[in-house]
Amino acid sequence: MPARLADWSDAELYSVWRATGAELVRALHAEHTATAAEARQYLLTEIERRHPLETAAWLEADALRTGGAPDFLKSDR
Repeated sequence: MPARLADWSDAELYSVWRATGAELVRALHAEHTATAAEARQYLLTEIERRHPLETAAWLEADALRTGGAPDFLKSDR
């Protein structure tokens, strides 16, 4: 999965991030979080590689804890 993420657009990363958020909520109730959490880690690694400054600011804003998506990915650069 990680090698192929480099080929995705920012908009695709954003879309999957949003989708995995809902998956994480469902998984928490079913106690099966590994798949969604692993997907999120791969996504976060790729997002941080592409946009280190924006990602740092986003993480400092407690976005992960509140469930906020990385809105800076909405427009491809």
